[in-house]
Amino acid sequence: MAKKEKLTYEQAMQRLESIVRQVENNEIGIDRLTETLKEARTLVKQCKTQLYAVDKDIRTILQEDEDEASTAQE
Repeated sequence: MAKKEKLTYEQAMQRLESIVRQVENNEIGIDRLTETLKEARTLVKQCKTQLYAVDKDIRTILQEDEDEASTAQE
């Protein structure tokens, strides 16, 4: 896969879904299969990284809210 601009999470998921459909329907020739699977692996890694980052942000926000609520009760 050529170096491309980073996709949004939604764009990456759409591309992964497209790849899965193509593989399931035998639409990818043997010559492109390895390249396509490498692209899919890169997209999965990108999505996981984005999900972990969002999860961390949400946990931080929730912890801050919890801390503020505890402080307000004192």
